[in-house]
Amino acid sequence: MFTIEQRAAREDVSNGAGIIAVVGTFTGISALFVAARLYVRIKLMRTIGLDDYLIVLAMVSFAQRTVRL
Repeated sequence: MFTIEQRAAREDVSNGAGIIAVVGTFTGISALFVAARLYVRIKLMRTIGLDDYLIVLAMVSFAQRTVRL
């Protein structure tokens, strides 16, 4: 069991920095995968489809939400 002082000290601790680090890391990793997909589609297959545009739109939308954190 925790004492009253220990419980009060635990309530002051924030996980915000860790959460932002994890979200930023996964956003960066997903951006790399989207960039790799676009590279393959544009350079190797020489075609880009509606699904690629939608993936880029989703990535931009997600990145904007990440920045607002």
